[in-house]
Amino acid sequence: MRRAKTLPLAANRRGPPAAWLICVGLVLTACARDPRPAAAPEPPAPPAAVPVALPASPVARSTDPALVFRRAFWRRPGAGDEILHAERRETAGDGATLAEWSWYLVMKPGPELRAWLETNPFSLRTVPTPGEVAPADDRPAWFAPDWKACEVRQNPEGRFILAYSAAENLLYATDSGHGFAPPARTP
Repeated sequence: MRRAKTLPLAANRRGPPAAWLICVGLVLTACARDPRPAAAPEPPAPPAAVPVALPASPVARSTDPALVFRRAFWRRPGAGDEILHAERRETAGDGATLAEWSWYLVMKPGPELRAWLETNPFSLRTVPTPGEVAPADDRPAWFAPDWKACEVRQNPEGRFILAYSAAENLLYATDSGHGFAPPARTP
């Protein structure tokens, strides 16, 4: 009887034994591990309270044109925008809340602002026959557009109003609302 000749592993067509593959896998896995113990992750910091600058008196008024414009339109005035009058009123609520706010603007809008407002970014509807829109007793004396000579747009609630006089290139804008609570955390 003749003994079968054993072939080297490379010539064996069945492939390497499974035990050998497992050993190689364990060695490679052990080499890939970091020998240092993993540091425990730091716990997240609690949200910081955001200081809210509430008015010192029951009603605070701001007449800073750039600030009122930014709070009104959520953008900065452009180089071609000329703000003639601006006022924002804020009424403090209980604790750290704002109970009511309102703002008024009269300006000569530049071409960029007029083009942006033509896209109707605030989803305002045209008022076909505008009358006295904002209550006369609540608005500043300088906020007195000729409502019938203006193209008037307003939101469904009737608080956010844009009145544009093309003949004079004057934009009258106003809005009002009820307060805000302070944000829970800083972004």
